[in-house]
Amino acid sequence: MTWWSENKRLLENTQSIIFSIVRDPQQRCLSAFNNFFIYQNNNTAKKHLKAIRHFGFKPNNPIERNFNIFLDYIEESFNIDPFFTDRHWRAQHINLGIGTIAYSHIGKIESLAKDMNIIYSLADINPNKLPELTKKHNATKKLEFSPSLQQQERIKSIYKSDYEIFNY
Repeated sequence: MTWWSENKRLLENTQSIIFSIVRDPQQRCLSAFNNFFIYQNNNTAKKHLKAIRHFGFKPNNPIERNFNIFLDYIEESFNIDPFFTDRHWRAQHINLGIGTIAYSHIGKIESLAKDMNIIYSLADINPNKLPELTKKHNATKKLEFSPSLQQQERIKSIYKSDYEIFNY
């Protein structure tokens, strides 16, 4: 429990630079769908595969149908308990504790270079003195699927608060 005490102390310290990076909700949905249900390369995919089958998910369904089923699964997870929904598709404002944690900056993955420069400036860090990162964490194959307009609107409805809070 000592790690939590240290984290709590840092979060309460007004001198701490507290930041996070968010991702466009539609891209997050596609990534989670890809990682959990197409390539199944997340270590908890099997648990979710068992559950989502009750919604009609089948590997041989058309991808559009399975993506709709995935959106059903997200909505039902939110209806049961939005806080205990898997963190990969839980609303980002919940993951970040918006309203509880005072962030110095919340950036977007889509503008990461610009946002990291803001964070470096806030923390008084010279980025030229940092090691270059070249390895992408959790890299997976890109899914060759684009959601329909109806699916895009559904994602906007499911993640309405994230779209508003993070100005997407």
